[in-house]
Amino acid sequence: MSFKIVAFGEILWDVLPEGRTLGGAPFNFAYRVNSLGDTAFPVSRLGRDPLGREAWDLVTSFGIDPSCLQWDDSFPTGTVRVSFDANNSPDFLIVPSVAYDFIQSTPELERIVR
Repeated sequence: MSFKIVAFGEILWDVLPEGRTLGGAPFNFAYRVNSLGDTAFPVSRLGRDPLGREAWDLVTSFGIDPSCLQWDDSFPTGTVRVSFDANNSPDFLIVPSVAYDFIQSTPELERIVR
């Protein structure tokens, strides 16, 4: 039996001291579902900026269907700035008002959800 999953929420960049990595819990879930042989459709919104284009390219390079990803001309692609204190405990700054905050219903999304 093959499952089809819709994972709604953020795709964002975790910006760590040593570099960036693509993440966001819904995207991570979709990635794992696909890696196990099922199909997941991440539903998110990317800024029409270099980080958004890089995220799109990475998503498609993983073989994940991007048909429910949306582009936003007004808001940037999401980021979370991660820093560490003297005890190596992480601190997260989730940047507000980013593209995934404005996901919209689309005919393609409605078709897939049905």
